[in-house]
Amino acid sequence: MRNFTNRKKVRGWTRRIKKLGCFSERFSDMSVDRLESRGSDYVKLWIDPWYRLEKRNPPLWFYNLALDELDKIYRNWEAVMQKDGRPYDLQLWVSHPNTMGSEVVVDLVENPGDRRDNYFEILPDNLPFPAHRYTGKRHFNPENYDWQLAHQYDYVYKVLDGITIAEENELIRQGYIGKAIETDLETDTLYTKPMNKIWIGRLKKAN
Repeated sequence: MRNFTNRKKVRGWTRRIKKLGCFSERFSDMSVDRLESRGSDYVKLWIDPWYRLEKRNPPLWFYNLALDELDKIYRNWEAVMQKDGRPYDLQLWVSHPNTMGSEVVVDLVENPGDRRDNYFEILPDNLPFPAHRYTGKRHFNPENYDWQLAHQYDYVYKVLDGITIAEENELIRQGYIGKAIETDLETDTLYTKPMNKIWIGRLKKAN
């Protein structure tokens, strides 16, 4: 199981807070050309030292500041897309417990109001957004968004990943659920386990 907790002391908080502002300024101007070529665009919390190969979470107070910056980026991208005129689906992902998985995502869609809902498994019982967890924010207000709750899974293939019997037993012990699937080459067993929750937010439309 992945561990997202902090293990190392981080210094220079004033400098890192300033970098947050630089982060949002850098990514606020969405590239319409990139959106045109890919059909989508995104920006993650690419903030050192937490967004590295071994990702870990910043303190919650710092993450709240980061949500402020993602909210700014979202609103700037919203203005760009409204000016562009093509149908789009703009989403803010608030990730828990892996907070560094939070991001802003935009997709071109066929018709106004269409949604791109195939990134994650949307949970049928939509729980209220845990606003109590995110306090002390300057800009980000969860009440301005409509939220859907989704699961983000970890995937392990028995044959494709070449796991041993001992590794397979360990996956089962950790709560992974296996099911038989057909690939292009052979029958395999796919083990999955929900590792993270994603709150998918879309800005409420003004009446």
